[in-house]
Parts: sequence; structure tokens; C-alpha cells
Amino acid sequence: AIEGNTFIGGAREDAPFVGQTAYGAAYVFEFNGATWTQQAKLTAPDGGAFDRFGWSVAISNNVVAVGAREAATAVGPDAGSVYIYTRSGTTWDYQQKLAPSDTFNGDRFGSSVALSFGTLLVGAAEKALTSPNGQGAAYYFISNPAGAGRVPGDLALESRLNVTKSGNNLTLTWNWSCVTTDTDFGVYEGLLTNFTSHVPVLCSTGGATTATFAPAAGNRYYLVVAQNGSEEGSYGYT
Repeated sequence: AIEGNTFIGGAREDAPFVGQTAYGAAYVFEFNGATWTQQAKLTAPDGGAFDRFGWSVAISNNVVAVGAREAATAVGPDAGSVYIYTRSGTTWDYQQKLAPSDTFNGDRFGSSVALSFGTLLVGAAEKALTSPNGQGAAYYFISNPAGAGRVPGDLALESRLNVTKSGNNLTLTWNWSCVTTDTDFGVYEGLLTNFTSHVPVLCSTGGATTATFAPAAGNRYYLVVAQNGSEEGSYGYT
């Protein structure tokens, strides 16, 4: 992942010591106009063998997200975690560890991450929703608002978009997303493997907070964006 003159790369098989396999790490490099130099090596404060920290990485506005999709948690193996780091000057500090509220072993939360300023989208590639087949899911996190006693990079899980299927159709249901009254919502669909691939699907008008349509083939994610002209909110879920 790269932003401006900063590059971050994951080394998911990195071993801090001989015999400690696949703890993982992420390396940060800075470009001075002529050469790239290493600025930091990021590791999980609670890392373990086969966590594969660095499986996915993202950077935005001096905040880095690193996925450890095979990290074991209290619920069992391979549940996955995402770690947040923030930069002050040339120093990177660990900020917090993220996990979804419905985490379960084998979810592989952190398989992919996409970060843009105060918003973060995290893929859980093997999340089982209605059967044990691992349909997958994406979780949307946002930074708490200024003045709430939180610091930059401190993210909280946002209410996700609810998705139900009936026949060949999907029905999306969401919460109102802005402090002002919303009347129109744009619904977008994209490939789960590319978090910038979404395109408009339809527009929900009159304050409706549900939409039904036939989805495109493949693993998809969805965004619902309030079109009130002053603020936008979006929620994502496969």
C-alpha cells in the first residue's frame, strides 16, 4: 500500500526468532525524492505463530491498518484480527486491535483491508452467514467523532448493512446515516476483491431505508450512501 511518499508492505511469514513461524510483520518505507529508506517495522503486540500479521495492509492520513487473518482469538483459531497504528513525525505507535462483534473461529477477519481517512473496510473471507460454507463478509469501521475522548486512528464498528436473500433477489436494509433528514440513498455494488470497484445500482428515494434488486454474479460488497447534499454515510456488507 502506498500514499504520497510512504509505502507499507506486509511480510506475513516473518519469524522474529528461529522456530517462531509466520508471526508476520509490516515494513514502512519513506521516499525522500531519490531513495527509499525504512522508517519502521510494525508487529502485533500479542502476536503468535501462524497469525500471519501483514496478510493485508492499508494506509491513509498517517494511519495504518494491518490484517492478521489467521490470528487465534478467544473464540478459536483463524478468527483473525486487524491492528491499527498511527504516525507522529517519524514514529509509529500501536493504537488498537479490531475484531467484529460476531467473531468466530475460521472467519479470517483481516483477509483484506481498505482505509480512507476515518473509515475502514475489513474483509472476513470465510465468514459463515447462513451455512457453514464461508460466504464471507465485510465490516465497516469509522473513527469516533472529535471531542469524544478518542485519538486519530481509533476506530469503532459501525452498524452494518443487513442483507437478506430471496430467490435471485437481495434485499438491503440500513439505518439512517446522517444527523440531518435523509430522503435519497444511492446504492452501490462492487467486487469484494476490489474495494474501489463499486458502481451505482439504484437510488432509494422518499426516505426509504430498504432496497431489493437482483445482484451481479460473484462475491460482492454493497455501500449505501445518503444523498442529502451536506453529509454522506455509507455501510458495507456482503
